[in-house]
Amino acid sequence: MLLTSCRDSSGPDAALLQEIKGLTTIESQTIYLENIYNKYIELRKLETEAWNSYGRNSDSYNELVNDHKPIDDEYLQKIEVYLDTHGHPSIVKHGRLSAYIPTIQTVQSDNIDVLMANYKYLNDAYLFNDIPGEMFYKYLLEIYRKKEKERYLPSPDFGVDENIEALRSSLNLDVK
Repeated sequence: MLLTSCRDSSGPDAALLQEIKGLTTIESQTIYLENIYNKYIELRKLETEAWNSYGRNSDSYNELVNDHKPIDDEYLQKIEVYLDTHGHPSIVKHGRLSAYIPTIQTVQSDNIDVLMANYKYLNDAYLFNDIPGEMFYKYLLEIYRKKEKERYLPSPDFGVDENIEALRSSLNLDVK
């Protein structure tokens, strides 16, 4: 099984690092990230089909989800190395799918350290409008749930941006 994060003391695998460094054009980066996005969607469709066929608490569904964890970990590693090498993809240059997949894949992680380690990239993506507020809000909700061991109760009087600010404050996260 792969590591949950490549940002441990051993660093990323040399072959993976070379693979990511080889993405020298916007086109090659976009294709790479869109492939990860498409694989992510493929896995979630299979899980949805199992859920619908066998039920959420079935052995078949739970086995499939567990079988997908190493695949999700592999793609998360690719995303983390990509972010560390090239920064967060621009929605203008790389397109929507490429800009969204780092957040989508990060939220899939059960590891609070992974969620926190990617904050600087995802926060900047939100500030530069590379990801929508709703997506960044979901990411912050996951951080809160894992850190506080409870669900965040948003203010019904707040919009998404105000709830993001409230979550940042509650989690003591910097804006920049």
